Amino acid sequence: MLAAGLIEPSRIQRFRRGDVISDGMVTIDLDPRALAGAAVWRLPEGVIAVAAGGQHTLVLTAGGCVLASGSNERGQADVPPDLRDVAAIAAGYAHSLALRRDGTVVAWGNNTRGATSVPPSLADVVAISAGGGHSAAVRRDGTVVVWGQLGSGPVDAPADLADAVSVASGWESCFAIRSGGGVAAWGTSQSGSPQVPTTLTEVVCIDVVGGPSPAWVAAKKDGMVEVGGCVSLPHWRCSTT
Repeated sequence: MLAAGLIEPSRIQRFRRGDVISDGMVTIDLDPRALAGAAVWRLPEGVIAVAAGGQHTLVLTAGGCVLASGSNERGQADVPPDLRDVAAIAAGYAHSLALRRDGTVVAWGNNTRGATSVPPSLADVVAISAGGGHSAAVRRDGTVVVWGQLGSGPVDAPADLADAVSVASGWESCFAIRSGGGVAAWGTSQSGSPQVPTTLTEVVCIDVVGGPSPAWVAAKKDGMVEVGGCVSLPHWRCSTT
């Protein structure tokens, strides 16, 4: 399945194993549970971003269109037909998010925990992320808004978080990078609360390991990579140079 939003299906070419294709292609596994579902699609527009969820994939084109493939059991691949002018995408376990260029957020898919119930007043968003049953957005003023269910812990971001530039979501946790390179983390999972050492600074990007453990990997300005998580997961660091 490939939901193409505003792109006409006739303009999308499908290639199978053994076909010869040129550069500029994007590879999408149409069904993560079956290798036979793998395919390569030629899109009429360049691809600027991809996002992988539990069993589905999102693709963002240079023209601001969103395509989806993979499992659609919870509607996570049902791209709204009128969705356009998209600047960023995020894929949760069974839901999807799109950030429009006007700073508004569109969500679809599984809403059992409220992950697609975007707050009506949400605006001026500059970054988004999607987790197991929650969604998160960074506003232009540096505050973070979270909706849905974030494990057994509080959904709201820390009260002193007003300088976020990006946010990453795990199964039941959130990690926000501050403007100064520090990291704020919150949420509660069956493996415990996320643990971030005070020495973790000058972070330029951070991502969260899939699954219930709030484990994270962060890249720093000096080229170092650090990995950590809950109390039961050792902390280590290495250099990429």
